[in-house]
Amino acid sequence: MYRLLCCLTGLSCLFVLGCGPKLPYEVVPLSGTVTYQGTPVPGLPIFFLPETGRPSNGFSDKNGKFTMIYTAKVDGVQTGKGTFYFELSPNDGSHYDNRELLETIAKKYGKQGHGQGSELLQFEITKKEKNFELKLE
Repeated sequence: MYRLLCCLTGLSCLFVLGCGPKLPYEVVPLSGTVTYQGTPVPGLPIFFLPETGRPSNGFSDKNGKFTMIYTAKVDGVQTGKGTFYFELSPNDGSHYDNRELLETIAKKYGKQGHGQGSELLQFEITKKEKNFELKLE
C-alpha cells in the first residue's frame, strides 16, 4: 500500500509540474547555412539577438551549416524581430584556414555597440526553419 501511495504521489507531482519549465518566449528550431559571397563559411560563431529576451548562438561546420541553440537543452531562437551578428574569440576558426575571412565578417557584421559592425542583419523569425540562409556580401 505504501508503494502504491508513493507512486500515485509521484505521478500527481508530474501532472502538476508539467513536462518541465515553460520558456518565457516562443522558441522555434532554426538551422541553415552561412555563406560569404556565395561560398560556405566554416568555423563562424553565429549569434541571434532578439529585440527582447535572451540571445541564441551557433557555430558553422566545415560546410557552413549551423544550428542555433537557445539553452543547453533547447535548440532554436525566439520568434520575432532580431539581429544576427558574429563575434570571434581568440580560438574561433583556428582549425580552419580562414581566420582572416572570419575577422573580416566579424568586423563587418559585429554586434552593434562594441565599436564594430557596420551592417545589420535583421530578420523576423516566425516559424521553424531547417534551411535558413545567411547570405553575407
